[in-house]
Amino acid sequence: MNEPEFSGDVTYARPVADEFEYGGSFHGVEVRGSVAKLTRILGEPTQDSPDGKTTHEWNLVGSDGAFISVYDYRYSGAVEQHWHVGGHNKQECLRFKTWFDSQSQE
Repeated sequence: MNEPEFSGDVTYARPVADEFEYGGSFHGVEVRGSVAKLTRILGEPTQDSPDGKTTHEWNLVGSDGAFISVYDYRYSGAVEQHWHVGGHNKQECLRFKTWFDSQSQE
């Protein structure tokens, strides 16, 4: 498997409302951490799911234009857990994971 190209200069922020077309799906990429850790790195969660499938979700746009969604699909209640990373393709999700992991070390 090819590793995603990552120069270290991609950053992620919340999109301006209605300015970005959402969409994307889970491509098998996850990040690990508590709600507090994700909130420290990503800010307050942007939404939860009306159908109860997620309790926390962050919608972000990368400086490379990639849409990323981080969410706790069918939350287990564990303090430290795996979070799904959704996007338009696996490479975007892997690039986000690389960035997230670098932020986790700071």
